[in-house]
Amino acid sequence: MPDFSILLTDWAHDAPKLAAIRRTVFIDEQGVPEALEWDADDAGAVHLLAIDGEGRAIGLARAC
Repeated sequence: MPDFSILLTDWAHDAPKLAAIRRTVFIDEQGVPEALEWDADDAGAVHLLAIDGEGRAIGLARAC
C-alpha cells in the first residue's frame, strides 16, 4: 500500500504548498520562466495534491 494520499483542493486553500512544488519542479529544475509559470487559471482550476505519510506535499496536478 502506498504511503501517500491524493487530496482534491483549490488554490485558495493550498496555494503555498502548490506553489512550492511548482517553483521547485518547473522554475528551479526545468528552467521555466517564472512569468510563464503563474497564470490566472490557478484560481479557478481543480488541483490535486499528493501528501506523504508525514503530511508533506510531494506532488500535484492541475486541471483547468
